Amino acid sequence: WYQRRVRDVKNVYPELVVPDDSNFALGSIRNPASNLCLDDLQRLDDDKGDKQVGVYWCHNQGGSQFFIFSKDYEIVALRKNDYCLDNSNYSPGATLEWYPCHKMGGNQQWAYDVKTRQLKHVPSGNCLDVKDIKAKEAIKLNLCDGSETQEWEFSKVYSKELIWNKRR
Repeated sequence: WYQRRVRDVKNVYPELVVPDDSNFALGSIRNPASNLCLDDLQRLDDDKGDKQVGVYWCHNQGGSQFFIFSKDYEIVALRKNDYCLDNSNYSPGATLEWYPCHKMGGNQQWAYDVKTRQLKHVPSGNCLDVKDIKAKEAIKLNLCDGSETQEWEFSKVYSKELIWNKRR
């Protein structure tokens, strides 16, 4: 019955990202060295326009820390399923924001390597980094250097091979 319900939901809401094994990974996105997780910091509920992405202590309760790394190479906030992790400033040190998903790659295109555990913003070539970042602060992109502040784990990874996008 569950698969029939999922198929029905996809027919009624085709833009809905369903958390299933057709996506690369899902759940919290955690930096093991700091125990900080990517977090929407409740800014997706804020109508003030501040959609900056941050980190917070990992709480393993989903909600503001539950994401999907979709088959479209997007990091989607499941709580507000139509918002994706986006970056339009390709300079190191740039912060990220939530922006409506558009499924066209570009500023919303990400790659993840299960061996190095780097989460890479494809257009800029920079990696998600918590260097010098504290809980409740904005997350940044920096030049990929292999440091532990750039290692990330998803709660559940469906693909056991490299998930680097072929278009990178």
